[in-house]
Amino acid sequence: MEEYLKKENRSGLVAFILSIILTIIPFFLVQYHLMSSYFSIVVLGICAFLQVILHLFYFLHLKITFEQRWNILSLAFTLLISCILIIGTLWIMNHLNCNFYR
Repeated sequence: MEEYLKKENRSGLVAFILSIILTIIPFFLVQYHLMSSYFSIVVLGICAFLQVILHLFYFLHLKITFEQRWNILSLAFTLLISCILIIGTLWIMNHLNCNFYR
């Protein structure tokens, strides 16, 4: 049991350090203009995606198993609703912008 706790603490510490690194990289890229805007956005998106995956597996302990099918289903539903809200909002703002300048 103690060995499991040590392993769990070690993996949590590694995940915490990785999340700090994935936060610092985009900060310095944007703060000091180390890359062009396009590549900074790409790196920021990659770091954000990696950080979401890191948080899901290490901090929320989400595993793709049959026992956690409800957790995965609720995550998929949340992603679906978020995509609908974001795309719908952008669509409405675009149409409002088009109608404003007529």
